[in-house]
Amino acid sequence: MSVRNILLVVAALLITLGTGLLARGWLSSQRVETVAGPAPEVVRAATYVLVAEIDLPTGMFLKKEHMRWQAWPDEALPETYIIRQDGAPEEAADEEVVGAVVRRGITAGEPIARGRIIKPGDRGFLAAVLRPGYRAMSVRIDATSSIAGLVLPGDRVDVILTHQIIRGKTTRRASETVLGNVCVLAIDQTT
Repeated sequence: MSVRNILLVVAALLITLGTGLLARGWLSSQRVETVAGPAPEVVRAATYVLVAEIDLPTGMFLKKEHMRWQAWPDEALPETYIIRQDGAPEEAADEEVVGAVVRRGITAGEPIARGRIIKPGDRGFLAAVLRPGYRAMSVRIDATSSIAGLVLPGDRVDVILTHQIIRGKTTRRASETVLGNVCVLAIDQTT
């Protein structure tokens, strides 16, 4: 091989090497450094579901302290759950549920579904309030003996029987508690 051919091969290799180094330098200067940041959060209104704060047995009258609002995923949200959107007042649903009776037991943390409760005035309310083996009865009362509206359905009262004892010419009155801690189911037409 002649010296001239060797010089051409060496020159070609040097040109190739120089071109490669120049290309590498240019590519590295064109590279934009990207820093992985947190993924952008999708902002949407949170949905809250009304859940039982404590275990709610069958026949229990619901009060505000028996339930709380809990955030719930939208994809698992049956229509029977009592919901409120973020920013909506809590009282709207409270009015719907407070005073209702648990038809079938609800465990703590479980969503309160409309089919699991029954409201006063709804068909079947009395049957839901009475426990198995219990009976309901009417007691005639007037405005005075009903404590002028201070006793409401769901309250617990004692039933006191007042009667007259007649012995000869003397008449005495006697009162005695015949039933204690009785649940009031309805007063007048209010259940």
